[in-house]
Amino acid sequence: MIYLDSDVAIDWMHGAIKREIILGKLGQEDKLAITAPSLYEIYQGLYILQWDKKRKKGGALIERERTAIEKLRHSLIEVPWDGNAAQKSAEIYHMLAAKGEGLDVFDTMIAGTIIAHGEGTLITRNARHFDRIPDLHILSV
Repeated sequence: MIYLDSDVAIDWMHGAIKREIILGKLGQEDKLAITAPSLYEIYQGLYILQWDKKRKKGGALIERERTAIEKLRHSLIEVPWDGNAAQKSAEIYHMLAAKGEGLDVFDTMIAGTIIAHGEGTLITRNARHFDRIPDLHILSV
């Protein structure tokens, strides 16, 4: 399974990364997926546009974003953040914190979800955020 990190999924939604580049990284048996924490981050951006007073945008833009997110969701396998993912995410967070290497909680949730759900590779533009996590395979774009 190949997982899109939030940044790559957003770039794909907006055409900044061509679908062919992502698909070119897949093996014959690979499937594209996204974690629930990545979807959370994507929806955060949508609701910032809708409710943040400093960045509030018009209804047409919000609807285009909502439509793009739904299209993205329908083209990927959604992987939930469940109890096993929660346990692995907390382990990753505190393992890194103990070494003085903090990591954003949502990045630990993304990594924990991938590892807890078995073999998988994360495609990201932020490899340095994730390269300290054992058992997480990373591809950079």
